[in-house]
Amino acid sequence: MLMFCSQIHASNTESYVNGKNLFDSKVFSTALKILDAELQPDHVLPDASPEYRKGLATALFYKVRVLLYLALESFCNSYVLL
Repeated sequence: MLMFCSQIHASNTESYVNGKNLFDSKVFSTALKILDAELQPDHVLPDASPEYRKGLATALFYKVRVLLYLALESFCNSYVLL
């Protein structure tokens, strides 16, 4: 049996962070709260547990923030201001 995965967006979280500075601790903290409330994974075998998938989504959100920071830092360090 072939199963198709549908892509799910955390639309409320996306709307909240749009145009905001993710490096601001208040913005990021609020975004995490919105994401936590918004994520409601179901329990369908053979998928991982809902708790695991929710934790994974949160960890990926953190990772995106770190990667954005590193990319921005690298970009800024590549230019020398005179």
